[in-house]
Amino acid sequence: EQTSPLAEWYRLKGIFHVIDGDREIDNITEDILSALK
Repeated sequence: EQTSPLAEWYRLKGIFHVIDGDREIDNITEDILSALK
């Protein structure tokens, strides 16, 4: 409830990334590193 407006603000700036954490750690790590580039 409190973080939703902040998440939307970051999403509009193009710097909010959703990463599925319910997968193999190697896939999650790859997604995180890709999002940070």
